[in-house]
This record gives sequence, structure tokens and C-alpha cells, in this order.
Amino acid sequence: MFRKTAAYYDLLYSFKDYESASHRIRAEIERRAAGARTLLDVACGTGRHLQLLGQWYRCEGLDLDEGLLEVARARNLGVRLHHGDMADFQLQSRFDVVTCLFSSIGYVRTLERMRQAVACMAAHLEPGGLLLLEPWVTPDQFWPRHIASNNVGTEDLKVAWMYSHARDGDLSVFDINYLVGRTEGVEHFTERHEMGLFSHSEYLDALAAAGLEVHFDDEGPFGRGLYTGQARPVVIRTSSERSPAASRKPEAEVQGPPRGQLAVLGGEASFSEPLRVGRPNIGDRKRLFERLNDLLDRRWLTNGGRYEQEFEERIAEAAGVRHCVATSNGTVALQLAARALDLRGEVILPSFTFAATAHALEWQGITPVFADIDPATHNLSVDHVESLITPRTSGVVGVHVWGRPCDVEGLGELSRRRGLALLFDAAHAFGCTHGGTPIGSFGDAEVFSFHATKFLNSFEGGAVVTNNDELATRVRLMKSYGFSDHNLTTSVGTNGKLTEAAAAMGLTSLESMRHFIEINQATHARYLAELEGLPGVSMVKYDDSERSNFQYVVMEVDAPIAGLSRDELQRVLEAENVLARRYFHPGCHRMEPYASRLPTARLPHTEALAERVLSLPTGTAVAPSAVSRICEIIRTALANADAVRAALAARAVGGKQASVKTGR
Repeated sequence: MFRKTAAYYDLLYSFKDYESASHRIRAEIERRAAGARTLLDVACGTGRHLQLLGQWYRCEGLDLDEGLLEVARARNLGVRLHHGDMADFQLQSRFDVVTCLFSSIGYVRTLERMRQAVACMAAHLEPGGLLLLEPWVTPDQFWPRHIASNNVGTEDLKVAWMYSHARDGDLSVFDINYLVGRTEGVEHFTERHEMGLFSHSEYLDALAAAGLEVHFDDEGPFGRGLYTGQARPVVIRTSSERSPAASRKPEAEVQGPPRGQLAVLGGEASFSEPLRVGRPNIGDRKRLFERLNDLLDRRWLTNGGRYEQEFEERIAEAAGVRHCVATSNGTVALQLAARALDLRGEVILPSFTFAATAHALEWQGITPVFADIDPATHNLSVDHVESLITPRTSGVVGVHVWGRPCDVEGLGELSRRRGLALLFDAAHAFGCTHGGTPIGSFGDAEVFSFHATKFLNSFEGGAVVTNNDELATRVRLMKSYGFSDHNLTTSVGTNGKLTEAAAAMGLTSLESMRHFIEINQATHARYLAELEGLPGVSMVKYDDSERSNFQYVVMEVDAPIAGLSRDELQRVLEAENVLARRYFHPGCHRMEPYASRLPTARLPHTEALAERVLSLPTGTAVAPSAVSRICEIIRTALANADAVRAALAARAVGGKQASVKTGR
């Protein structure tokens, strides 16, 4: 169809307001399927809609014309684009939204193929998902024998085109004449376009036949109307006979295709690919590649380039501090901060944290002393910290677990009274507040992580933030070998610099930060709503009076009440390809090298929590339908706890027997 004009398509249709159209499309999606994450643009053309909709959704595209796809690939680097016919394509994925815009549906030509195309697109929807279809003109709207012409161009290229409409039965026919002028000469050629004329009732019938609930906006993004078909969620009834409390819970509508048994009971896994905790969020790819191309063109890849400096400024502003020193990762940031604070001897910290918090101290010859937590907050117990202080204690490291702040005032008062340095590991807490103040400005310094698994990432990275001018200067020197200028070192240092590419990703993430948080919050709310009232299960909640990043969805499983232990539930989810995480099992004090040092150490609250906590998938890569499916798995597993436990035991015995037989 666009054999010769694909390269000129954007010029020919430069009058189209893609940006306004994309905002209208997004508004329709938000109105009917808030929380949608993934989008397939069928007949994506040169990828202009993909480029704009990609600000809000993880997009893919499909088109039959290879010439248009070539232009789209250049415009949308890293976006999956498929070659296929809208009437019979088959992709491995399903999507929250499928769009077919700018009247491209007309190119199917016949009513039968239009129905096939609508059914094919609907088959690629997640339950509850939307099909947005912009129609071609209807038979009664067609204007025969109308002549149209236009002239467009740049300094080096001029294109004139003229055509008249004709009608051939249920086809509208355009023989378009083109004059393409360049400095080397003028070329004339003709392209024929044939588009099917379908009535309003035929569109409605096709959408309804595909199982969609239909809405029609007679204006649409370009004045030709817009059909919105919404797939219906499937109601799945799960057994609740085991528990009287569960039997009072109303049956829930679960978004997901019909499914049979749990995988551990012989059914198929719910997800074909692993669904992980902390799958990276990706912001505006176009903006990222613009930055990457710029830094490559300037050949400044590290050592305090413009993007690192800008990233530091933006992080300091967000954290409400004077200084941000960006680093290669969060662990290095902890090491630099500890050394700049002259921590030595013993430092008290929670055992309920990621191992890096303790390792960063141990690596520098500092002895980590593990304190217990407050079971209500999952953060350090101030009273237990004070009981552990000795003459060898030089500081305290608090961890804002799940992004919920430590007892900042209690730890601050204790540290001042006992003359101790106070450092906060805020790896979970960027974008969160305490008392309305951004986390980052408490204690002597705080440390962020921008690892790929964090809601805001710089591929890999970290930062030390502080209002202490002298401390910031020491950290900045130490992260670059101690060089005070190009040739002179004034202290011992290491290489902890953030690369320009990482800073470019960090800046791109910052630009999408609000979007990431909105999705996290919606996902967290969905988990809470669908698991509410489930016996033996409680969810970590966030303070409505504070800003949170909602980066973690965490449940606690009380085995005697739930009927399954946390570990049994994790194995159920793992069989469904849901890779939930046991944060922070078993606690640092039970890991090496610390467990051998103090084999009898007991932290009862930490140990109890480490046996109950399970972190569930969230982030922009997890669709609302996936969240509902995970909740369905959990509810069904607990409702059939006896059968599940027996199946898990049989699997364990079978695995041991296989190991014996094979000599492993």
C-alpha cells in the first residue's frame, strides 16, 4: 500500500495532531481501565502514536507494511514491532489495551475480514482490557467524486499529491498521484488505496461478536468517532468451605482467562514467563536514547559529566538537602558514608535488612551489631539499640524498611545523647516523607539505591545525601580516589563514580517518577482490596498522611490461622511462575560470617517476621490482571490448604527420591 510513500508518510500527514490524539486516547483508557500498563498498536504505521503513548504504557506495534515498520523502528528504538496482518496475527503476549487508529481498519476491505480483525485484536486483550478502534467513514458518510490535493515539503524535498474518491460497491477507492521533487529531479507515480465501507451497526455487531462491551464516541481523536470495546472479566469461584470467616467473604471478580487447578495440584502454570519482584521500570525510551546519543557524541562517559551533575542536583532537590554525591551503587554509597563518618569498632543496625547494609560495614573492618525490630513497624527498636551500646560503639545505621521511616526522632535523640554517628539506609525510601519532610535529610547522612530493582533506577547506582558540607566534601573526594584536582590526592579513596549512561537513565527515571508511583499505588490498592479479610494474611500498609513510593507489596502469613506457612505459599506461587521473595529471610544475624561469630544470638521479633514476610510482584511490568491472578492463586491455595500441603509434601518426597536414584 505504501510501497513508495512510506519514507514520505510523516511529511504527507504532517497536519495530523498526534499529540492531542494520544492524550484523548489516554483519557479514554484511564476512564475505563485505570491502571492499564501494556498496549499494542495495530496498524502502527510509522510509530508516531507508539512514540507518544510510550510515555504512559509499555507498547508494542504491528503493521503489514514493511516500509512503514522500518520508519517506526528508527523512531521507537527498543520497542517490539511485529510484521503481520491485523486479521490473522498471533502474538505470544496479551495486552491491557489494543488500538487500531487513523481508520486503518478500512484496509481490511471486506466485512468478513473486518470481523476477523476485530476478533483477532480482541483475542489479544487481557480480560478487562480495551480495544480502541477508530473507524473509516460509513457508507452514508462517503463523499464520491471528491477531489483533494496538497503540497508539503522541506528545503530539499517537495511532495505534491492529488486524488479523487470513487466508490466500488462497499469499497472506497483512491488513486493517488504523487509528484516528488528533489534537486536531482521530479518523479511521478500513483498508488491505489482501497478501504472497506462498514456501517455503524456492522462495527457494533463485530465488537459484540468478539465478546466486548461496546461504547461509541462520535467525535474520537480525529473526528471520525471511536469505538471502545471492553473485554469482560471472568468470575472464578473458589472454595471457601474450610473457614467460616472465609465463607462470609463475597466471591470476587478475577481478571484472567478461565483456569483449572493450581499448578501444584496438577494444573498449568498461570504465567508462561517468570513474574518477578522488582522487574525494572523503564521510562521514556526516546528521551533515554537522546541522552545516550548525546553523551556518546560528546565522548564524555564518566568522571563528573553533565548528566551526573544534573542527576545529583535533581536528587538533592527531591530529598530536600544541600548535597547529593552520586555513586556507582548503593553499597559503595554506604561504604563511603561510613568511612566519611569515621565509623569504627562496632556499629548497631537491624538484622532485618538486605545483607549489603551489614556487608558494607564488615568490608571495612567494622563489626556489625544486630538489633531487633519493632514488630509493628519492621524497623529498628530504639530501646534495643540503646541496650547494645558499648564503649566500642561508634554509630547506628537505621533502615527505612519498605520505605516506611524509622523512628527518626528516637534514634536521633539517642545518638546525640550517646555521642554516636547516625546514618540511614534509605534504599527503599526515595520519594517518601516523614512528618512531611522528604527522607534524605535525617541523621548525619542518608544513602539511596538506584539499583535496577528499585522503583526509580539508574541501571545501577546510589547516592549519599546530606546537609553536612564537610561530610559531603569528604565523600566526594573518596569516591574518586581521593583526588582534589587532576594530579593530587589528599586522602585515600576508591572508584565509586556513577557513569554518564547510568545518570542518563536516572534522569529519565526521574521524569517518569510520578507515573511509576501512581502505578505502584494502584497496584498496592488492588492487592489490599483483593486480599482483604483473608484469614491469616495481613498486608503492610502505608501512612496516608505521608508521601510513599509504594515500591513494595508485602504480606505477612500467620501459618496457624492461614492454614499454609509462608514458605508453602511461596512454593505454590513459584509453581505458577510467580517468583515472590522472602525478604529478609533468615535475617543477617543468621547468615555468614555473622552466624558463626554469635551462634546463640536471638532476635525474636526479627526471626518471627523473617518467617512470615512475602514480597509480591509490582511495578510497571505487572498488569492489573496479573495482580488479580496472583490474589486468586493465594485465595484458592488457602481455601484448599489440606490438598495443597499434601501435594507439596508429595513433591518434596518425589524430589528426594529422584536425587537418590540419580546419585545426587
